[in-house]
Amino acid sequence: MPKSEAPTPSEPSHCPVRTAIALIGGKYKTFILWNLFDGTMRFGEIQKAVSQANAKMLSQQLKELERDGLITRKAYPVIPPRVEYSLTPLGESLKPVLQCIYAWGTGYLKARGIEPNCSMKPLDGVQQESEAQQSSKPACCCGG
Repeated sequence: MPKSEAPTPSEPSHCPVRTAIALIGGKYKTFILWNLFDGTMRFGEIQKAVSQANAKMLSQQLKELERDGLITRKAYPVIPPRVEYSLTPLGESLKPVLQCIYAWGTGYLKARGIEPNCSMKPLDGVQQESEAQQSSKPACCCGG
């Protein structure tokens, strides 16, 4: 009897989209990553930048990002404790992906007559385009 090509429920699925969303889809992960594109930050700075997250949730999200290799955590042996977070090369590689999501979301809101208004400001290279400009482009703003 030939083995089925489709994975059974007990076998893992290796979907690229599901994998990417699992890595960046936490409640505050994109906000954390977005802020770290500007450079290394201390916990308190991240907490101010992602003010809607409480300390426990922010700490959990940072641990998951570190575990997944997207950020690094550097603790200095000083009193009071000093910890800095920065992006790894893998985390940096998400910049164009998040820029595309930002641009797409901006176009989506504007097409519905809504002016984008949030703490996430455009990164270098993110252009805010009119609906007419976006409709003439391919579906993927990342060049795919």
